Amino acid sequence: MERELIRYIPSASAVVGDNIYFTDLYTNALFRFNMKEKRSICVAQFDDEPCRKKELYTDIVVGNDVLCCVPHSAKTIGLYYLNTKTTESIKLPEELQKEEVTFKCGCICGEELFLFGYNVEGIWHVNIKEKCIRKFLCNVDCDNSGKFFLACMNSGEKIYAVCREENVIWELNIYAPYIKKITLDEKKNWGFAGIVRWGEYLLLNSCKEHNVSIYNLIENAIVYKLDVEMASEEWPFAGGVVNDEGVVYFPVAKEDTILSIDIKNKWEELQKIRLQKVNDTMLPWGNPVICDGKVVIWKYQSNFLFMYDYKLNKFETVDLISETTPKLNGLYLSGRVVQEGEYSLLEFIENLVE
Repeated sequence: MERELIRYIPSASAVVGDNIYFTDLYTNALFRFNMKEKRSICVAQFDDEPCRKKELYTDIVVGNDVLCCVPHSAKTIGLYYLNTKTTESIKLPEELQKEEVTFKCGCICGEELFLFGYNVEGIWHVNIKEKCIRKFLCNVDCDNSGKFFLACMNSGEKIYAVCREENVIWELNIYAPYIKKITLDEKKNWGFAGIVRWGEYLLLNSCKEHNVSIYNLIENAIVYKLDVEMASEEWPFAGGVVNDEGVVYFPVAKEDTILSIDIKNKWEELQKIRLQKVNDTMLPWGNPVICDGKVVIWKYQSNFLFMYDYKLNKFETVDLISETTPKLNGLYLSGRVVQEGEYSLLEFIENLVE
């Protein structure tokens, strides 16, 4: 049987303390990168999924001592328990098993996980403790597979979500249950690629236009719109992330640039921060996270991790798979299961070589 050449590439990520947990774009493995040690190890594989398959998970949300891996092409929700370092899976309902992809993003509140359909209808509710999943029933019908939810964020008892095909914000009240559809511009047939909240403001980065809209939850209106010059024609931004000082960072697609917006000071300070260039590929960025006082991002289909220290205005680049060697272009997977801490990231890949 012909073996398939693969590369190690980060897919989804979540922060716990000084650690960033992330899944791989082409495998069923979960990794942990420690910001202090600048080292990655494989902590688990989700055995209910194929060892090699593209985009099994596209989001990771942190619950009470558990990481929930949101399925995209996977047929199960992957759970990793931080205390016991063990995994479990929650099987998707039969009606979702036939779909090639299902979800893109999710939010968690206590033991309740909410998944937003990307290629399936509606919003789904998962009770992690009872391992059951059902469709979220409420006042508004959001059954439309064309919505393609791209991003969501938790805000206490409410979740805000955006989708690709509509210029709207979806406000989900978890305990009511109630969904409010906030239409921003009926004339536009495109939506947003990311959403970030700071206080009473939501920042929405367009998935088509070169701007960031600032929506005030009290005034129920867009109060400001920032236009940004950039090279990309479509999908100009990845998702954003906000630090504890009220500054939001958006990686600019197909540019070695981070856009920063100071919300606390009424978005008066708009900066473009140039990253260190590591190659000539014009690839979009993945969604950033903040860990150990740094904005951490990577490019899609790239194993380079970029860290920006916003207090010191310093950059650092880490090659995730070449932790001990300068370059590693591709390897074959064999399907071997590893244990917590058994291998470094580089050793994990080497031990998957047949």
